[in-house]
Amino acid sequence: MMKAMFAKFSSGLSVGKSASKDLFDFMACFQLMGEKTPEGEAARKIGFRAADPNGNGLCSLAELETFVLSTLLAKYPKDAKTKVEKGKNLWELFRPSYIKAFTDAKDYKKDDGDVISGTKSATADDFVSKGEFRLFCAYLCIYASMYDAFSKIDGGGEGRGGDDRKIDMAEWMAKDAGYKGVKEHGFIGLASIKDAASAKLVFEAMDDNGGGVLMLDEWCDYLKKKEIEAGTKLGETLNEEEVGGAAAGGGGGGGAAAESGSSSKKGKAAQRPTKVYSSGLIVGADASKELFDFMDLFHPMAEKSPKASDKGDKGEAASPAAADAKPKKPPKVYSSGLEVGPDASKDLFNFMDLFHPMAEKSPEAEKLREEGFVTADPNGNGLCSLAELETFVLKSLVTKFPKTGKGNAMMEPGKDLFDAFRPCYIRAFTDAKDYEKDTGEKIEGTKKATADDFVSKKEFRL
Repeated sequence: MMKAMFAKFSSGLSVGKSASKDLFDFMACFQLMGEKTPEGEAARKIGFRAADPNGNGLCSLAELETFVLSTLLAKYPKDAKTKVEKGKNLWELFRPSYIKAFTDAKDYKKDDGDVISGTKSATADDFVSKGEFRLFCAYLCIYASMYDAFSKIDGGGEGRGGDDRKIDMAEWMAKDAGYKGVKEHGFIGLASIKDAASAKLVFEAMDDNGGGVLMLDEWCDYLKKKEIEAGTKLGETLNEEEVGGAAAGGGGGGGAAAESGSSSKKGKAAQRPTKVYSSGLIVGADASKELFDFMDLFHPMAEKSPKASDKGDKGEAASPAAADAKPKKPPKVYSSGLEVGPDASKDLFNFMDLFHPMAEKSPEAEKLREEGFVTADPNGNGLCSLAELETFVLKSLVTKFPKTGKGNAMMEPGKDLFDAFRPCYIRAFTDAKDYEKDTGEKIEGTKKATADDFVSKKEFRL
């Protein structure tokens, strides 16, 4: 049955028989919104309204991840008999590909660098606009396909069982589950491998940092590069966010710029008069009257003003009982200066209790960091990529909070914690890797990477 499956999209993506059924089920939810057709445009209008709940015309990564989850849950609801949550399982399975789709799509339009009103430092380039939403949906399918191929080799088979989020040479050359098993995934960089000798050369070309293992970023970058070099339709789509690519050439009918009616994110956003609240929430003119009526009732109590904070729900003075209320427990204070109060979730305390000891400035913490960095730096080159650090976080959590139960009663608290706090990992990585001064020198064994692309041993505490 699986061998009969094949799908071709206007983006140039052609998914063949080596792809998993999970991939086809996932793409069935988003492929239409990535198409350059009237039906695709109609589907995108509905999809973008769901992805942009505050109606400001810009979607963050968190908003788009929520959109993907809600779309999958609507298509594949929880089975009442088996209790299987197919929609949620598909969301978790392909989640590593979402940030790739987001990053490429948000870079399509020119950003003038102006800070968005109501935010501290965010610019339009930190979000996916309505005009970039088609590309996001197209990239969602493309990078999910790349990840599906990666995952099929990683761990020796489909799914996450046995996966460590990297591919070594033994997995790559495996007789049944290696490179031969993904040649019909729809990517020229995989389909063009002729024999074992050329497969080894491809592995070395993919291994950008010379670490001896393939990370997902390296995998995706190589497949993207090969499509662009070959001048394929898929390459043109992937190059729409690159300088000098299809976007620079004006694109064509039905492209992102044509659909938005503007060549600039800022220009599109400026057409919307917005209402800005002290929380940073920006509500645009496209929002419904019901939303404004609802918010006009409650937002005054959320404003940072004496009038809002000193009055109760009816504008009356706070009751004596409130003043006599039992004081809350003092916050938990870490050496970094972070104070976590009693209102924080149990999940947060469980997560932080595992990692904060490694961030402390003490001999005991230094020893923990030594052990932790060895795990986070499997190739021993003294530098950790985002993928390596995510793997380190996952392994640490799964070890501390192992899987329990079987069947429908099975619980994976470690994996659940990893997924719950995953959006913060890239922010921690980005801030930490910028601590040490970067000389700009290319790292030996890589094509263009510098130390500033990784977290070093000295930056690991941060």
